[in-house]
Amino acid sequence: MPRERVWDEEETIILVYEYFNTKGQPLHLIKNKCHEISSFLRKREEFLTGKSVSEIFRNDAGIYMHWCRIRCVDPDTKYNGMKGSDMQIKVFDNFIKDFPGMKAKAEKIYNKYR
Repeated sequence: MPRERVWDEEETIILVYEYFNTKGQPLHLIKNKCHEISSFLRKREEFLTGKSVSEIFRNDAGIYMHWCRIRCVDPDTKYNGMKGSDMQIKVFDNFIKDFPGMKAKAEKIYNKYR
């Protein structure tokens, strides 16, 4: 089975943006948001490549796993079992430094592919 490609910056910005939007919410709302992120990223990939994506590409479970990695990067949480990627750490830090600017980037990405 071919390996899925590495997450890019736009995907990571969407994930981290939605992490901040769901921070502190009940698990069922977080899982719903992960499903929405999955749907968006899958459609984005099809738009970019012109090809159908596999059923595992950016699926709900994978999105939730990456959401948990972001949660472990967040110094405001007690979680530390997973490590964020260099990209996740960079994007998370950029949100901390300039949330309004990064929110605008996330909204631009959403508008670009909707």
